[in-house]
Amino acid sequence: MKILSLKPTLIKDTPHFQYAMGNIKPYEEYLEKCKHITWARAAINEEHLDMQYMFDKFDKILNTTAAYLDSPHQDKYIIINQQGQLIDGLHRSVALLRSGINIVPAALTA
Repeated sequence: MKILSLKPTLIKDTPHFQYAMGNIKPYEEYLEKCKHITWARAAINEEHLDMQYMFDKFDKILNTTAAYLDSPHQDKYIIINQQGQLIDGLHRSVALLRSGINIVPAALTA
């Protein structure tokens, strides 16, 4: 397994945020590095997934009209650790930040 980085990164500095702002290339390069590690994995029968699938999946989040934690996702909190680092919910965080929402309820890990 390749580790891309262990350095904390601001959401605005991620390839995900660049994609949300219209700069597709950094996110595409990131996905290419992660392919078969975090997505398109044979172990979970997803090896058939392609880059367009990932773009479409993220676009669906970016273009949703639902508000954060609206039903049926009322329990799908963004998860952070004690240091305030994001554990889960980067794509949702990017969508919220792009919409000008800087503070949301989050689940805190122990």
